[in-house]
Amino acid sequence: MGSGKRLSYYVDKQGFTKKKFCEKFSFDYNNMTSIMSEKRVLGINTLNQIHYSLPNLNVHWLLYGEGPEEVNENDVHILNEPAEMYLSKNDTFEFLLLKYMDNQKIKNKIHEIIREK
Repeated sequence: MGSGKRLSYYVDKQGFTKKKFCEKFSFDYNNMTSIMSEKRVLGINTLNQIHYSLPNLNVHWLLYGEGPEEVNENDVHILNEPAEMYLSKNDTFEFLLLKYMDNQKIKNKIHEIIREK
């Protein structure tokens, strides 16, 4: 299952129709249904919008299918660190990448990959 299918599953689980979800969070319906049916890939800008619309949705789960579907209150601080900590506020991809690289689980995985090489 890809990220679009996981998003569709999550939206359904939250009790939204796709149309109501798009209306509530101001997503383009055609674009979002194309992503949910995996006719289009989930882009970084849409991922960023989803993150801010659904802050408890675990973006790592959404992208990779790993971990819990939602983060709890104790984990949300990882996702909501101040943007000033990072090199660039203008490059959304760089911003998100650096945020996730600051997560200890991600750091451990990076070290594991480096050791294997």
